[in-house]
Amino acid sequence: MQTEEIVDKSMALALLKWNNPDYEYYEVILEPGESSARKARPNPDKMNTEDVTIFKVFPNPASDYITVEYRTSGKSYNILSVIIKDAGGRNIIENQLIGGDNEELIDTQKLKNGLYTVLLYGDNNIIAAEKLTIIK
Repeated sequence: MQTEEIVDKSMALALLKWNNPDYEYYEVILEPGESSARKARPNPDKMNTEDVTIFKVFPNPASDYITVEYRTSGKSYNILSVIIKDAGGRNIIENQLIGGDNEELIDTQKLKNGLYTVLLYGDNNIIAAEKLTIIK
């Protein structure tokens, strides 16, 4: 639980007790069960670290520029590119990249305030995606 949620919960309980001094609160704590969401995520201990793609976009939120850091270790792509799409799905910026482990500085001065998606493409397939917020 985040700090804000704990404060909100504590304040709500205090108000309930203030309005009704006889109010009793019991929180049921359930054991975490095995869910389909857990089964869908791979076990990090069993992942093959040689074929991991790392993709980072920073700073986020950004105003004038972003740095796109990527590592495509274990795989080689004929065409590697980064595409920034707006909320409507339109391509706003498209840059060709050098494969391997690298960083690319992208000028975002022409972008308007809002939310964007930064996509890493390898051979016309999406490899990774990150959300980006532009604030000027």
